[in-house]
Amino acid sequence: MATHQQLKDKTYAPQEGDIVLYISTKDGHAHHTEIIYQILNEKNGDMLTIGGNTSFSGGRNDVGTFLVDRNFLDEDVEVIKLVDIEIINQHKKYPGNVRKLLRSYPNIIATFNDNHIIFKDSKRLLFNDNKTKTPDELLTNPDIKDQFHYPYQKGVVTTPPKPRFDPERITNQDFFKTTYGNTQEKVEQNLTEIIWAPKLDERKIKVTKINGVASKIKAIGEELDNYPKLEPFIHNIAGKL
Repeated sequence: MATHQQLKDKTYAPQEGDIVLYISTKDGHAHHTEIIYQILNEKNGDMLTIGGNTSFSGGRNDVGTFLVDRNFLDEDVEVIKLVDIEIINQHKKYPGNVRKLLRSYPNIIATFNDNHIIFKDSKRLLFNDNKTKTPDELLTNPDIKDQFHYPYQKGVVTTPPKPRFDPERITNQDFFKTTYGNTQEKVEQNLTEIIWAPKLDERKIKVTKINGVASKIKAIGEELDNYPKLEPFIHNIAGKL
């Protein structure tokens, strides 16, 4: 967030889409918010904003939604940097599946560079080895990109899957060991106990907390409790061995 002093010192230039906070001089709390619609004059601080509870004349405690003239150099203004155009444009250059990883693992993956996934511990893993692989090679020697080879089907499956169609089996071991732990001890450090399907199964199982997996698995079990016809599958959570 850019404080009034940072705006005054020009260390941050507000952008269209940023959130404007109007800070009370009495208690120091934000008492009104608006969105920057247009920067009119960056040097002078002139801008157009839009927000609820405003009036055509610029009142901040009214009943309308209007475009109003404001100034981001005013004493009571702070700005939340909502959109980082440079980062957005950079991400647009990434392969689609790289963007999925960045969205799904924000606390683990830092960025993508030179065909490598860069983790926050500075480890680098090759994303795409650019090799054409047979179904067996996809299983035995996948890169990270190969994990997306078979897309998960959403909704009701109306036709039987084709032979060897199995999205979850293609796993790059280096990726998962880097994410969840490369030793039994490191994996166990992040396990937590949940009750799986508390109505239909009630078993206590241990699931990793990393990336919010435990809370997601818990929610899945609670949702499956609403489908008693699936009970045989709910009990067999690890599959046939």
